[in-house]
Amino acid sequence: MSALKRRLRVDRLVTAVLAVATCAGLTALVAVRSAEQQDAAAATVTDERASLDAYAEQLTREAARLQAYRSELRRVAAELAQGDVGDTGLVERIASETRAPGSPAAVTTLDRDTATYSS
Repeated sequence: MSALKRRLRVDRLVTAVLAVATCAGLTALVAVRSAEQQDAAAATVTDERASLDAYAEQLTREAARLQAYRSELRRVAAELAQGDVGDTGLVERIASETRAPGSPAAVTTLDRDTATYSS
């Protein structure tokens, strides 16, 4: 019977060692996964910030391009104003459609054309 008791003790000891090893392995796995997720989250935030910075730069370039276009239209309108008096309607139209942002809104030709064709 003592052989049977020894066998049971060995089995219990092996079971206990395996349980402890499993718990330690799971704890290590959870720690590694948490660290990976934190690194991934930090990388995602960095990627999003870089993407937003690039988009802001693109918008700034587009705003500068549109401002240059607006200035060119104003210059052409001024040249036309110095020319024939018959071009006054065109000059007023260019001036109203290229008004500065934040200035009082006026109905543009585009708005009038759209209203004409809408049902």
